[in-house]
Amino acid sequence: MGVSSQLERRWAQHEMSKPWWHLVERRTVEWHATGREALAAEEQAINSEAPLYQLTSDQYDCETEIDYATTRLRADLAAGRFPTGYRFVYKELAPVYGVASATVGFALDVLYREGLVSRSSNRYVAA
Repeated sequence: MGVSSQLERRWAQHEMSKPWWHLVERRTVEWHATGREALAAEEQAINSEAPLYQLTSDQYDCETEIDYATTRLRADLAAGRFPTGYRFVYKELAPVYGVASATVGFALDVLYREGLVSRSSNRYVAA
């Protein structure tokens, strides 16, 4: 739930930064005449629909999902799926592993610290 005048931008930001984004089942857009009306409608929707990940992700185990993505990526690296120098693209890998783009990034952070991937021009590449 949220209030924004730039929906596509907000959704793109969520896709990159929210580990739960791939779990979103539907998106509904309502336009309101004023910001105050939009905020009131948002509050009513939050109270009536009780979304799982509103404001916090307390009910969502992000660490488990990151561990899952890390394990899968580590296995694919060991199997040679990614040749040396392969540039990881979060948006392409997210649907392959069934996780959000941000989760792929967190998993690659772990693999970087393990020395299994390296960084080049602020991007992760297969070592």
